[in-house]
Amino acid sequence: MIRCENCGHKLNAGQKVCDVCGRPVPARNTEDAELEEQLAKSIAQIVENETSDAQVYLKEIQGTLDKSDSSRKQAETGKRDVLGVSQRSVASQAGSARKNIDYSSEQPLRRQSTQTRNSAQMRNSAQTRQNTASNQNTRTRQNTASDNRRYSEEQERMSAKKKNKKNNGGKIAVIVISVIVAVVAIVALAFFTINMVLKKAQNNFAYYNNTGIEYVQNGKYAEAVPYLEKALTFSESDGKVNLRFSLYDCYVATDNTEKAVSMLYNILGVDEYNLEAIVYLENYYENAGVTDALVELYNKYKDTAAAAAVQKYYVEAPKISLEGGKYTSTLDIQITSDYDFDIYYTTDGSEPTTGSTLYTGSIEIGDGNTTLKCIAVNGYNIVSEVVTAEYEVEYKQPDEPTISPRSGSYETEQLIVIGNIPAGGKAYYTLDNTTPTDKSTEYKGPFDMPVGNNVLSVVTYDKKGLKSQVVKRNYVLTLTDKVSQERALEILWQAMEYKNMVDSQHRSSDGEPVSLVLDEKKTIDGHSIWVFNIIVSTEQGDMKANYQMGVDSNDSYVYTVYENNGVYTLDEVVY
Repeated sequence: MIRCENCGHKLNAGQKVCDVCGRPVPARNTEDAELEEQLAKSIAQIVENETSDAQVYLKEIQGTLDKSDSSRKQAETGKRDVLGVSQRSVASQAGSARKNIDYSSEQPLRRQSTQTRNSAQMRNSAQTRQNTASNQNTRTRQNTASDNRRYSEEQERMSAKKKNKKNNGGKIAVIVISVIVAVVAIVALAFFTINMVLKKAQNNFAYYNNTGIEYVQNGKYAEAVPYLEKALTFSESDGKVNLRFSLYDCYVATDNTEKAVSMLYNILGVDEYNLEAIVYLENYYENAGVTDALVELYNKYKDTAAAAAVQKYYVEAPKISLEGGKYTSTLDIQITSDYDFDIYYTTDGSEPTTGSTLYTGSIEIGDGNTTLKCIAVNGYNIVSEVVTAEYEVEYKQPDEPTISPRSGSYETEQLIVIGNIPAGGKAYYTLDNTTPTDKSTEYKGPFDMPVGNNVLSVVTYDKKGLKSQVVKRNYVLTLTDKVSQERALEILWQAMEYKNMVDSQHRSSDGEPVSLVLDEKKTIDGHSIWVFNIIVSTEQGDMKANYQMGVDSNDSYVYTVYENNGVYTLDEVVY
């Protein structure tokens, strides 16, 4: 095939001028044409060999793909076929085939034969020139000019021939380089195609699953992780629990706790009641002290088909000592729990939690309706079922108290006694006809009947706080005074001098006059008291102070008297 040296257009044999660019076509000798034809055949042979080799290799890869499909089907029935071995064998064979390809050609050898022939021609030409020179010496001088001209023409022809051969050598170098570039491009294309085929052969569930399992069986857990994770991205992994457990084992072996826990939940997403996954989770949460997650896990599965997995955390409900019902007295309730678990309770009917009242001892249930609810809680904050008991307690009012003596007028001293006080209860009384409460004077035992006209009112309270009806008695006690008014005045002045409240002239410590004025005789705290107003005046007659003191009309004791809203009380004994 001949092409124009200027534009590369294909030329016909014997064409003198390029019909594209118009450049004259140089004459070509037969040896150059043969050389180029041989190079073209060599290039064609190399391309054909590479193409054939690539086709063979692609067929081998296709066979590997067919085997991969078959392996995938076997994997679905439980058989294992670790991919990659046959591929590596085919690749090795293909590599060997490529190594056996002889990229050399007969070109160097042919190029050497051409050079030999050229050298022979040059030697023949030289020999001819020598013979011509010898003949020229015997020619006549008339032929000398003609011979010289022919010699010059021969020299120019030889020079042009050498120049053409030099140009042909450059063309051959370009052709050889082009062949090398073409071969490299073919090999690169073949490698790229094979690599794509291999990637396609490996981009499937069976390849990643089987490769990962093989690593796991060999104890190479870290190497198995990326393959098993990739296998999970294929739809064929749906529902495959064993694959997920294999990946879980890899995470555990490589101390990737976060991913291990996540994989257990992934397993439960596929198999909701997988006992093994639940047990692994609860053991992790228990050892890590993550009680909230453990409680959530327990509550989720305690009433399901997976209840056996969380059975060890079950908490027995607490026991209440007294059943619910109707009662007429205060109740003392005890609550117990197995293994001394903490107990929390409520008495208002609300649901108990770990924030409710902690049981520490007996619970008192009083008058009215009470709903007791309680739970037991173990060390993981897992609670039992709620136990409920409803109580209706209606107290019986205490009986009325008894009082002696009966109402009446008396001229001698009398003791007042209050009886029929409930067991564990108390009695309270007043002497001024007011209604007694638990804030009034508490009855401690028999006491003297006060002098004068008094109304005694008594009430009792039982230990439940229930009170009786109020009982009243009216007493009029008139006694002959042992201490007269005059004698009481004298006793009071003596007591005030004794306490240095006045001097013998009845003046205060400031020298101001003091006077005593009788108020009246009053019954105060059961005592008959002569009450006097103590008045301190200035020299100008202005009142400086006014207070009261009293003298008992029976035993002559002197008291300080206080009045508050009409109620009189006695303080300490002054004299």
